[in-house]
Amino acid sequence: MERSQQSIEVGAINTNDKETPVQFDKLVEQFKAQFYKDEYEIGEALLDHFENLLPFQKVLDREQNPIGSDNDEVKAFLESEEVKCIREDRELFHYFFEQIQPETPWTSYYDEPTRKIKYKYEDGLRLVSCLSEAVINSPLINVLSLFGEIDMFKDWFPNVTECKIVNQVTNYRGLFKCKQTMPWPVWPRDMIFKGTGMFDRKTKSCLLVVKSIDEDVPYFGVPAPKTEQGHVRLDIKRGYHYFQKISDTQTRYIALFNSDPKLTFMPNWFMNFMMTKVCYQMLEIIEKKSKQVPTNEYNQRILKRSDLYGKIQKYLDEIDEKEEAPLSVEDVQQNK
Repeated sequence: MERSQQSIEVGAINTNDKETPVQFDKLVEQFKAQFYKDEYEIGEALLDHFENLLPFQKVLDREQNPIGSDNDEVKAFLESEEVKCIREDRELFHYFFEQIQPETPWTSYYDEPTRKIKYKYEDGLRLVSCLSEAVINSPLINVLSLFGEIDMFKDWFPNVTECKIVNQVTNYRGLFKCKQTMPWPVWPRDMIFKGTGMFDRKTKSCLLVVKSIDEDVPYFGVPAPKTEQGHVRLDIKRGYHYFQKISDTQTRYIALFNSDPKLTFMPNWFMNFMMTKVCYQMLEIIEKKSKQVPTNEYNQRILKRSDLYGKIQKYLDEIDEKEEAPLSVEDVQQNK
């Protein structure tokens, strides 16, 4: 599914204006500011705008001279970790929204009115992708908090024994480490993964994405840890947690994962374990744990981290206000 970009104005830059030249250092400054504020859609729009103007000599240096892709500062910007992240985000986000479209073929494993488990084989990937979906009877912020507090993950997520932050870059972006037990005779697994995310105003939703990173590869200056002794590294090809507001008391939750547990072969019992003991059980636990959020430590974290949860709630409230606002005379005339 193609996600159309709307015109965005940041400072003196209008991403819909293809004629007016932009000053390179000003655009880079705005791009990085939006990146570190977790404004993915604005950051992506600024990067697209820059890449569209660059071939037409509409990017200017400090002396107002046109510069191109051979400029050293331009090369450094396009090779920066921030730009690489936005490009990878774009690909990961696009894949997810494409996969949850009704026309995408999945094989149903469980099909209940409010809970569904599906799987499918994908070209180029060794193992199946699993999709879990449920209607959770709790507000979006409460459900989101279960995944936003990474150090508390082990307290409720099936088989996770440890989860900690290696390098927190922004509220949505960081490097994380987890350990997970497996049924005998499989050795326990560890995971080193980078996380990213976005708030989608169009669908009133949050999307969190995780993807493995190789040992010793630096992530914003911090090398990824080596595999824990006595563990086998589990490789997350793509992993998603999606939270969409249905109402003030209901949230649509989707998990979509393709992971390689590094088994020499995939026995049927392991497939059943993943579908029942991990995917389905997780949906039940999320329903239960999200209802407990108002009276436990998660609620304290929500109140404390207003820069994350308060910001998202503000977005949701603003969208709701626009939807509930009465039509103006201009709106009525446009709709005729």
